[in-house]
Amino acid sequence: MKRRHEPEYTVLDIATPLDQLTCWRAGEPREVVVDAAVAHNLTYIPVLDENGVEGIISRDNLAAGAAPLPLTADWLLATDTSILQLIRLFAQQPKRVFLVLQASAVVGLVAPADLNKIPARASVYLLVAHFELELARLLRLVLDGDADFLPFITASRRKRLQADRGRQARGDVELELLQMMDLGDIIDIARKHEGVRNLLGFASNSQCRRAMDLQGIRNRISHPARPLIERWEDLAGLNDACERLADLHQRIEKAIATAQDC
Repeated sequence: MKRRHEPEYTVLDIATPLDQLTCWRAGEPREVVVDAAVAHNLTYIPVLDENGVEGIISRDNLAAGAAPLPLTADWLLATDTSILQLIRLFAQQPKRVFLVLQASAVVGLVAPADLNKIPARASVYLLVAHFELELARLLRLVLDGDADFLPFITASRRKRLQADRGRQARGDVELELLQMMDLGDIIDIARKHEGVRNLLGFASNSQCRRAMDLQGIRNRISHPARPLIERWEDLAGLNDACERLADLHQRIEKAIATAQDC
């Protein structure tokens, strides 16, 4: 069952449509398609017949004169496959592509580079945003107010937050201190406060810090001009962040329920 924090984007939102793909058709010279694949940095090429996609072949095998691979289940994804499921699959098989199946027809292809597209970034960003929002909610339940938050952030950061709050107050804008904090501040409070940390099920500050080491991925997904995936190795890191976020969502949900019962 879908959880509240899981976004709605699917593989279909980032796949390249079939009519935009470089494909190899029966009777077409191999070298023409290989040249096009090299020019567009394509690793795999769908193989077409009169009925649509009948197979797939790697660029190297096409150049070598090898036969294409038949379409088997491990090459196919349903159109409703979520972005988060796709990230997990690419982390397991980083050098693969998948053909997107709608009903009985292939309608597109998705490759690791497609995770740089906005819907994929948005899927991960929504996970991070929900984590930040719910962690702040937990802090409000456990700590009484501003005075309880301040001891858990650095002196320099505390000074800056208080100065910012003073400027906003002079402009008739009243915000609670927690609303002015960034993700790093909220994480610092959660991992340093023993009561919050215990509610989340972390045995130590360092264990909590490792689980919540998310600012790097948050910064990367927030800047669409920068590639999210540049190398195959990036897929494992992205999947690790998503897996940690999924675990944190469950921990926070349980912690909030426990805090509300107290």
